[in-house]
Amino acid sequence: MRGKATVERKCNMFENNQGQEFEDLIEWANMQYYERGEAVIQKIPVPWKVERRFNLATNRNEIVSAYPEHKSTVDFGGTAKGRSIWFDAKVTKNRTSFPIKNIKEHQIEFLKRVNEQGGIAFLLVFSQAQNKTWYLDILDLLYFMQTEKRQSLPFTWFDEKCPLVDSHQGIVLDYLSIALRQKRG
Repeated sequence: MRGKATVERKCNMFENNQGQEFEDLIEWANMQYYERGEAVIQKIPVPWKVERRFNLATNRNEIVSAYPEHKSTVDFGGTAKGRSIWFDAKVTKNRTSFPIKNIKEHQIEFLKRVNEQGGIAFLLVFSQAQNKTWYLDILDLLYFMQTEKRQSLPFTWFDEKCPLVDSHQGIVLDYLSIALRQKRG
């Protein structure tokens, strides 16, 4: 039960930097999986282009600007039980739904291709208002986008279609147990 309280306390801290706090929680879970020998899943760094100029007054190079070199894929990737696993972490403050526009087109395409290659592809979606994290399989997202006219996924839909991700068996945010039991198309 201590793990669940830690998750709730950690999730309530999302007020200031919603995405980073959630990613930190996932990285904590990834470290727990790694230590147990269950998975090797890491945060995928975004490559940055850094421009420097030489400053005569200080006699050294100084950073004048930095920006992403190109679009990243998704937040996390790795392997568990011989399966390729790729996913993105999303956080929303919305009270009733998750806007699809929060998922970049290139991320959807990447996750779709991972799935086509037999990998496990999904999103972890955290709602601050609901204080819940759902496991959203890429196939469920694609089906919703093809069959619904809505521009957002209602939380009631998440509750019906998506497993809740919570603390389980000592893992602070146990998404892997859900990912490994998902049926592949």
